[in-house]
Amino acid sequence: MSDNNLIALYRQDRAKSMTEPWSDSEHRAVFELGIPPDMVRKGILTLEDLAAATADVESVEAEGGVPLIKMSYPELAHLAGKVGALFRDGMEHGSLISSIRLAQESPESDEKVREEVPVEPEEPEDVSVPEQACSECGFVAKSAAGLAAHSRRHASLEGGER
Repeated sequence: MSDNNLIALYRQDRAKSMTEPWSDSEHRAVFELGIPPDMVRKGILTLEDLAAATADVESVEAEGGVPLIKMSYPELAHLAGKVGALFRDGMEHGSLISSIRLAQESPESDEKVREEVPVEPEEPEDVSVPEQACSECGFVAKSAAGLAAHSRRHASLEGGER
């Protein structure tokens, strides 16, 4: 499948991202279970997960906080560092949320960082990632490594090397 096809499918919520189609379980969640694509991109794959996430959102917002599922990627990355969660560059939104939850449930976790979300999440300045665009197709990567991987994909599709 060409990158242009994936980009079109992504814009129609028929692909996970501009570079990746839905997995079988994600496809089932979107098209058979009717879970909103943005929720599936954040790791919600069952109706039970959706109900739990909705309940979490309502309870955290009622307390004046911001639920993990509504946090931006930089906010999640900052929180992951704060709670000692496993985090690597390019980690998917849903995987990062799962990692944060696991770290918060850990017995070594400090009670103050076990709270689902701080009332006013700090905006980390050093976590923002400069976006870089592909000169051939305009794809926007969040890191130099992502752009390099994207360029290798162009090379493999063309049968040449860069």
